[in-house]
Amino acid sequence: MRTLILFGLLFICSSIVRAQQLDLTLRAPLQFESQREEITYGPHEIQKSTAFNFGMDALLGIHLSQKVKVGLGLGYFRDRFAISRPYNHELLNLGFDSIPDILKTRTYDYNLLRTPISIKYTISKNSTNSFSLGFEYIPAFSFSSSYNGAVPYPGAKTTAHGFKFFSHSLNLSATISFQLKNSTTIGIEPYCSVLHIYRNDRILYTDESQFENRSFDAFGIGFFFTLNL
Repeated sequence: MRTLILFGLLFICSSIVRAQQLDLTLRAPLQFESQREEITYGPHEIQKSTAFNFGMDALLGIHLSQKVKVGLGLGYFRDRFAISRPYNHELLNLGFDSIPDILKTRTYDYNLLRTPISIKYTISKNSTNSFSLGFEYIPAFSFSSSYNGAVPYPGAKTTAHGFKFFSHSLNLSATISFQLKNSTTIGIEPYCSVLHIYRNDRILYTDESQFENRSFDAFGIGFFFTLNL
């Protein structure tokens, strides 16, 4: 992972040096996920659900040519799982909670800091609009998580804090841009998740050293505003 991150940073730095043009984009992704979780603590079962998630990204675009653009960004993403499953409320309330009851979530959320890295190729472009295809790799780090559901007692803690690597995903996207003025554009970016790998959670009675793998489990659309620098 460190080698991949270092390679990505070197690639972005060299791209900036060679850039023909830079731009800054604000993007709001809205995402629908098809979720499937195997519950092994308590009665063994498979749960399936659909969840809606959202975020906000700031992206630096680096135009290497008239056709090729790479990007580097920083953003926030709320990743909700609409799954009912047992959670370790005792671990969240050490020293205050010794009730052995199995309590379940209705949903659980991860607040993520993410750093998207993208490459896009322009298929067509004219004076008013453009169309491009691309891939985006998104490593994400969790800084808090919340477990929404039954509580052992009033006022019990249901949130965990701590910064850790949580997931990485690869998205395939299509970008449709509309020119407003010489220096600004707006547009939409429909996308699908080709690969999504995320860490297990000890609060949910799973091994945090292990990861889950999903393919084509999410579809979304990003709305963006771009300013040429």
